[in-house]
Amino acid sequence: MKKSPRSKDRHSKDAIRKAGLRATKPRLALLSILQTTKRPLSIKEIMGTLGTATADQVTVYRMLDAFKKAGIVNQIDFQDNATRYEYKDTEHDHHHLVCVMCKKVDDFIGCDYKRLAGEVLKQAPRFAEITGHSFEFFGTCRACITK
Repeated sequence: MKKSPRSKDRHSKDAIRKAGLRATKPRLALLSILQTTKRPLSIKEIMGTLGTATADQVTVYRMLDAFKKAGIVNQIDFQDNATRYEYKDTEHDHHHLVCVMCKKVDDFIGCDYKRLAGEVLKQAPRFAEITGHSFEFFGTCRACITK
């Protein structure tokens, strides 16, 4: 079931407040952009959508850092020198497949995290636990293969 705009606003405010932050207009605007976008965004893309009238770039970095620490957003690395951010999907363990030619991104769900984490810990006995993970695949999309 799709959330109504009012319900989404309430959810955004609750998520920000639960993180111990004030639900300011710039924070709500940033979170709204991340919630409604279908792919991870770079700072340049965020600033292009948000606009400097809402918040300057340094403030956006600070808000993203606070959201990341609070578990509201994920920081994504597509190995192209542009850190990206996306709203954290708490319902699914989703990851990304990135075309190395056109940079098209598709999401996929699941990576058998629990099994994989157990295997990783067996191979790295100096570690006691795994607290998070990031998982991206890189390849070539069908459109770029046929070019």
